[in-house]
Amino acid sequence: MPEWLIGKPTEGHIEAGRKALEATARALSSGKYDMVIVDECLYAVQFGVISAEDLITVVKGKAPKTECVLTGSHKRLPEIEEIADLVTEVRKIKHPFDRGIKARLGTEF
Repeated sequence: MPEWLIGKPTEGHIEAGRKALEATARALSSGKYDMVIVDECLYAVQFGVISAEDLITVVKGKAPKTECVLTGSHKRLPEIEEIADLVTEVRKIKHPFDRGIKARLGTEF
């Protein structure tokens, strides 16, 4: 696990998570979008930056015709899966990391 993920999230991380949830809630409830992708938010739940309960509340507040896609986390989150219409799992077969290539802007972050 990367060193920056060890331990508790900082107040800055928690504040950023709160702001991201607020922006997500606005986007999901607005009815302006056919689909909202909340990229890597499940890692934020897994590492305690946001709570599963808060994310569930935001998702439940989405406009009826808006699709919501939540990504991230290699850990199963049953409470999130329970409210989902579709759950998929993506598995790495081959990756540049395997050859020692470092994370690339726009691809891995």
